[in-house]
Amino acid sequence: MSIFSWNSSYEIGNEKIDLQHKHLVEILSTLFESMRVGLGYKQVESTILELKDYTITHFKDEEQFMREINYPNYIEHVEAHQYFVEMVEDFDKRHKNGEIALSLNILDFLKNWLTNHILTADKEIVEHQKK
Repeated sequence: MSIFSWNSSYEIGNEKIDLQHKHLVEILSTLFESMRVGLGYKQVESTILELKDYTITHFKDEEQFMREINYPNYIEHVEAHQYFVEMVEDFDKRHKNGEIALSLNILDFLKNWLTNHILTADKEIVEHQKK
């Protein structure tokens, strides 16, 4: 059982970025599976650590790609990335402060990010590149 299944329609046409997006789906799926068997709280710390690593590499690569193709909504897109980073930092802070029911918040955030950012905003990059 999976909460989000990757398929080729989500690809933006940049192999490196597409692989990174797939990895985010894997992070989400791992958290979901842990929650499904009642162990979400044990997965939170490693999820946060993976998300921190993900943001460093992925956002650098995606922002470089947008610069290379002169993407016109670059600044707005970078601001969305910064929001993601801030949310991960907030999750980390809340986890370190002992908040217990954090896995559902992270799961909802990641699912919404995949749906509203990768499948919408990142697709706009593809459309620009096609022009």
